[in-house]
Amino acid sequence: MKPKYIQVSCIEGDKIDLRQSKAVIKHKPDLIFLEIPSNSLKPVTKTKSQPKKVTDEFPWVKSDKYVWDNIIQLQKTGHNILVYDIDGPHDLVSFEYKKNIYPYNKKYPYKTTNLFWWVRIYLRECFMANKIKTILNNYKGKKEPVILIFLQSFHWRHVKFLLSNPTQKEIWDYYFKRFKKLSDKDISNLIKKENKTFFKYWTSPINLLNKS
Repeated sequence: MKPKYIQVSCIEGDKIDLRQSKAVIKHKPDLIFLEIPSNSLKPVTKTKSQPKKVTDEFPWVKSDKYVWDNIIQLQKTGHNILVYDIDGPHDLVSFEYKKNIYPYNKKYPYKTTNLFWWVRIYLRECFMANKIKTILNNYKGKKEPVILIFLQSFHWRHVKFLLSNPTQKEIWDYYFKRFKKLSDKDISNLIKKENKTFFKYWTSPINLLNKS
């Protein structure tokens, strides 16, 4: 299989961003991977309605409706599209779990110095990479599918790295070398004290640093 990946970001700001919805019509994808939390690997068939308190606080979330309008429009012409939510589980990602959100530099996420922000990003991206691998391993469609990647660009850079089968040392250096005084054991102990949700996934098989 030789997938054609096309990544399109969405501005997570105070207005609707139509770039992703327009990409659906322009590229006519076979698969779409969404940056939406999920505890399942089943294809999704419609957008999830968000509470008003969520859309009021995060107006860009309403962009999803226009993405789905165009997915449905394309499907009505007979073009089959498989859509998957590939972000991590709800308790790691969802807006309502604000205890999991740590300060970061919105303009330059690579330059953040917050360890727990990086832990959350890393764990989410482990889920993303794992789900993409699993979905494509089970995909029975076209040999050269067009895949729209609706992850933010920095997520997609990281996920592509994880999909390249890096060594554990390469993964450690990529995400955590910036914290030069901390070892794997140090970080694990800090996570255990700081955040039970993070620690649950840090000590699970999804953490690529745990694999022998």
